[in-house]
Amino acid sequence: MGRFLEDVVKDCGSENERFAKLALYLLTDENNTRPLKTRSELKEFIDI
Repeated sequence: MGRFLEDVVKDCGSENERFAKLALYLLTDENNTRPLKTRSELKEFIDI
């Protein structure tokens, strides 16, 4: 799975690498699973 995520970040381009990693981090909980978060919950962490 880690290799897949590295490819996803790479596909975002070097200028967006930091944002892509942050988005993946916010979509992962402490158990390394995907929590159910709404768009508004994610916006609390990222000012888009």
